[in-house]
Amino acid sequence: MSNQHILRAQLIYLNRSTLLLPNMAVAEVTRFDGLEPLSSAPLWVHGLIQWRGLSLPLIDIDALITGDNAVLNKNPRIVVLNSISDNREISFIAIAAAGNPHLMKLLESVIDNELAEEHSSRYIHAQYPLGKKNVWVPNLHAIEEVLVGEVSNLMA
Repeated sequence: MSNQHILRAQLIYLNRSTLLLPNMAVAEVTRFDGLEPLSSAPLWVHGLIQWRGLSLPLIDIDALITGDNAVLNKNPRIVVLNSISDNREISFIAIAAAGNPHLMKLLESVIDNELAEEHSSRYIHAQYPLGKKNVWVPNLHAIEEVLVGEVSNLMA
């Protein structure tokens, strides 16, 4: 019997990449139910969504990393992430996903620091080989920081 810990995680499929997040980072996965456009929003923001009485900016992580325009799939899923900072302006982060997340259990050794590859974006903590592709572990601190800096003033 192995002494390794089991990590419960979710694969979040984006337009061009895949995120790997612990289950506890995900508050809810919900269907897309409309969008309120934001004038002069950064290219990586789709607009605002309503979730549990809150207005949340819906972000495109691929666009945040590449600087391209946000692209919304035909039938996106909305993945609402719990905030990890103490900043009261950001309680949750909403990201547009290309489909339903995939729940999985991973042995801790799969996310071994020796297997981690660096990524050029400050919004990605690391990337790991998983199967035949790389998955990204997002840097949620950096994403929250940019949300506070660039988006919160648009919602005022």
